[in-house]
Amino acid sequence: MLSFPSRISGYDRLFRVLIDSGASENYARRVSIQLNRSIYDGATRRASPHSVVRVKMADGKVVTSPKVLVDLPTSVGDFVSTEQFYVIDLDDRWDLILGMRWLEKHQP
Repeated sequence: MLSFPSRISGYDRLFRVLIDSGASENYARRVSIQLNRSIYDGATRRASPHSVVRVKMADGKVVTSPKVLVDLPTSVGDFVSTEQFYVIDLDDRWDLILGMRWLEKHQP
């Protein structure tokens, strides 16, 4: 696992990013995404009201959230790409988690 701060377009503060090969997908912390109401509201408008996502966390706890997806420009060093994230209720350690979807796509 690798962690680092990253600036995300549309947000005034640095996001704490974790690259985690144990995560199958990319995840964004709901509270962090809500800091930009326009981005969050746009993502929730596109979400299906009856669709949910269930994520098993590292501690074994299962988090169930509405299936909200957000596309964010993400930078890792000099590398910049737009990535899709599931918006879920993460604890406050990380704002974004780049999982296997990102690792397999970019093979850093």
